[in-house]
Amino acid sequence: MDTAAYDYRAVWRAKRLSLYRRRLLLTVVALLVVGLALFLRWPRDHVELIWQFDLGHAGTPRLALRGKTLYVAWEQGRVDALHARRGHTQWPGPAQLPFSTKSEPAASAEALIVGAEDGGIRALDALDGHQLWEYRTTGPVEAQPVVVDGAVYVGTDDGLLYALNARTGLPLWRFEGSPNGPPGGGSDTAPPGPRAPIAAAVAADDRRIFVASLDHCVYALNRATGRPVWARPYKADAPIYVPPLLVADTLIVGSDNGILHFLGAADGRALGLSRGRGPIRRPLCSDGRIVYWCANDDTIYASALPSRTLLWAHRYSGSMTVGPLLCGAALVYGTADGDLVLLQRSSGRRLWHQRTGWPLTDGLVGRSGPAAGLLFLAGRDGIVRAIALPPAGRRTS
Repeated sequence: MDTAAYDYRAVWRAKRLSLYRRRLLLTVVALLVVGLALFLRWPRDHVELIWQFDLGHAGTPRLALRGKTLYVAWEQGRVDALHARRGHTQWPGPAQLPFSTKSEPAASAEALIVGAEDGGIRALDALDGHQLWEYRTTGPVEAQPVVVDGAVYVGTDDGLLYALNARTGLPLWRFEGSPNGPPGGGSDTAPPGPRAPIAAAVAADDRRIFVASLDHCVYALNRATGRPVWARPYKADAPIYVPPLLVADTLIVGSDNGILHFLGAADGRALGLSRGRGPIRRPLCSDGRIVYWCANDDTIYASALPSRTLLWAHRYSGSMTVGPLLCGAALVYGTADGDLVLLQRSSGRRLWHQRTGWPLTDGLVGRSGPAAGLLFLAGRDGIVRAIALPPAGRRTS
């Protein structure tokens, strides 16, 4: 019986080829894994656009965020609601209110609170945008409403601060500022005469409401009754246009003469100050250790807490319309020309800069839920965008 000779060389060549292919496959897989890891870790030098939505409505929009809903309130009275993560509309259609508004809206779990230039406060249902209630004020509302523990606090241009039930709109109490500083002797009765406007939102803790008025005073009021706890006067040339900021037991107030005042929240006593070189017209923000503030001298300042030592100052160009906002370990701001800049919070070093060309008017950062970590931007072109910013740990520009 004939048997074929066993070809050892052919078998060995086949085994070597199989081993070579296996090694080649493992090498390719390893290179792909390393390449993907480097791609994910490589600093981005461009805006990562998550979504954008054209509302088809030009104007000046203001943003508010609650849970998964991003609200866009326009100066002409239109209000839109978008899904914060996906960017599609939440309501059957935009709400069109019969008034114009300059104040930023405030969102609660059940409603969106909007102030009106015609003298009124409206609450819109968070589910479909229909009006839940309306409260008529005696003066226009330009200050942003603030919702705290079921109550709405908002100031008006005729110097009144209202506390309303957030669910029904019924009044809880009303505080009257004075034209010449705080009432004497601790009285909560305002003297006769025109009152100075309240142009900024309030700050609040468990027991008190802190409000700044254009009568050059800061008031601390009892949250339950509206009665003054203390009042702190300022110089006549230093009105206050930005909301007070409460950090632990320190109240921080920026005035129009470029001075940042630090007050004891319990009694209003002066703890110290920091000086800038221009009026303070942008909202303050803090991470608990540093307070960040912006003056009209085109500078962002960072002051340490509680020492009030100036840590750094960052010069910017253009008209700031977004921020400064806390974003993870960084600070972000934007300009009317569409420049977005990311700064290191501890040093003020510029980490990233992108010229988007978007006509920005407002922005905010998602803190929790589906919107966590996203920066939302609105512009005069009617387009709302959600973007992810580059990591704060690497410098990309």
